Amino acid sequence: SRHDIRGADPDEWYGVPDSTDTSPLVGVDEPVSLSPSQIEGYLRCPLRWMLQRAGGENGTALRQSIGTLVHELAFEAGRSSLTPEQIWARYEELWPTIDAGRGWVARRERQRVDAMVTRLVRWLQQSPRECVDVEIDVRADIGGAAVRGRLDRLDRDDDGGMVVVDFKTGTSAPTRADVEVNPQLGVYQWAVAAGGSGVDAGAPVRQAGGVLVHLGIPGTDQAKEQVQPGLADAQDPQWPRRLVEEVAAGVASPTFAALVNPGCGHCPVRSSCPAHPEGGQVVP
Repeated sequence: SRHDIRGADPDEWYGVPDSTDTSPLVGVDEPVSLSPSQIEGYLRCPLRWMLQRAGGENGTALRQSIGTLVHELAFEAGRSSLTPEQIWARYEELWPTIDAGRGWVARRERQRVDAMVTRLVRWLQQSPRECVDVEIDVRADIGGAAVRGRLDRLDRDDDGGMVVVDFKTGTSAPTRADVEVNPQLGVYQWAVAAGGSGVDAGAPVRQAGGVLVHLGIPGTDQAKEQVQPGLADAQDPQWPRRLVEEVAAGVASPTFAALVNPGCGHCPVRSSCPAHPEGGQVVP
């Protein structure tokens, strides 16, 4: 990746030397720190992951604020066993902290988030599992990689198995095939089974699967659930560990490939990607 940036005048520089830095982002003896979401992002497109890590993000403040609000409601509901009425009351308290614009734009966003809260409340009422804990710090070390993340929720099923739960507020969902190998769910499953969640769930922990709970998909007042089988039922129960090792090796390398994928259409760093015409400007 080039670290030099030219201005409009070819002779004008913004304090950056005329060179291409080919050194890796991580030193030889440094541990590679990764979160499950970073692992998923890197596998989707290493170049996008690197550019966003370096600050190449735009236009996401409202989306992030709404996602934070919905996750806060899910956290408080799980931690304190809030009633539906209490969840809605807490939502009314939090909504003024969101800058959703004015007029019809604000009304549209409020209606969209109202629908997400409706789905969250109904999901909480209908879930057959017991909530063990929420917003759990997960830590696991794999060779030279340190996996650090925060799990939205951990449930216990009727057979005593642990189920990883991840809330999503986007408007689309992956395919069933992609869910079965979803890196985020898989790595969390592996870390919990390895004792990396710090939750006293008995030993050994039987990991019974993972669930994506989609709260932002329109057209229904029910959350969409997508289930990932437990690792014990997978053909290769160690596949999440292998993913971590693969990504750790890639992050420690000096190059980051640009991979064309379905997310390119809404990629925030597409204008800096050589895989697309508008990204050609980054090539000298």
